[in-house]
Amino acid sequence: MKRCLIIFLFILILFSGCKLPPRPWVNKRPASPEGVVNEFYELYFDCLQNEQVTMLDTCLETQIGRPYFTKQSREKVAKVVSNERESDYDPLLCARNIPTGSYSVGIASISGNLADLVVTFKYSQEEHKVPIKLIQKKEIWNIDDIDCSAFFKPNN
Repeated sequence: MKRCLIIFLFILILFSGCKLPPRPWVNKRPASPEGVVNEFYELYFDCLQNEQVTMLDTCLETQIGRPYFTKQSREKVAKVVSNERESDYDPLLCARNIPTGSYSVGIASISGNLADLVVTFKYSQEEHKVPIKLIQKKEIWNIDDIDCSAFFKPNN
């Protein structure tokens, strides 16, 4: 019994100084505003292209729950989706249709913990430039506003 206790203590002391291996199941968020916006839209478009998704609202509800948005922006999107007069457009794309082409994320203008950038959605005949604001808290960038006012007048 004494021998087992000594072996146990020896192993405990030996491994107490070891670092734990990295946890691969924990996703690391992108460090830049551009990376956050790009990663969000990659996931969002994957959701929109999923054949099992029958309603656009399904993607909106699942994606806005992800940690890419501030609480204020999640509430704003949820309000637009739930408001019958405004819900005929996607408040994450500022459009009624899904882009037929690709999208690109512009370079962010950063001032302290605030960043502004423009996402360009490409349609068959035109481009849609959507301004996005981000805020940094505890070294993590989050989308704070997607400004659709150039495309749709908000109903208050």
